[in-house]
Amino acid sequence: MVKLVPDWFAGRHLPLAMAVLSLSFVFGGVCATLLAGEIAAWSGNNWRWVMSGPAVVLGAILVFCWAILPRATTTASRRPGSAAPRRQRDSSSERSANWRGSGSSGWCAP
Repeated sequence: MVKLVPDWFAGRHLPLAMAVLSLSFVFGGVCATLLAGEIAAWSGNNWRWVMSGPAVVLGAILVFCWAILPRATTTASRRPGSAAPRRQRDSSSERSANWRGSGSSGWCAP
């Protein structure tokens, strides 16, 4: 997922997009725990409600997103089912020019 973010956002918005993506998992876990706690208090700690309640809420969110979000349009130049062309980021010569090696094995980018 992190590899796709640079294709979705311009350079100026990339740090904020990465921050939101990174923290979304943390906030999602917190929201799920709080929701399950409220369901447990409401249902008298019935584990079936605690496990199925958040799943029902997630299913409702998925249906809502499916209904609201726009669908991709197919053009005459693209065949249905074919992948969209990926944007070329930078050439290998630009990548090697931007490399700042640290004298180590060279596997980790700075």
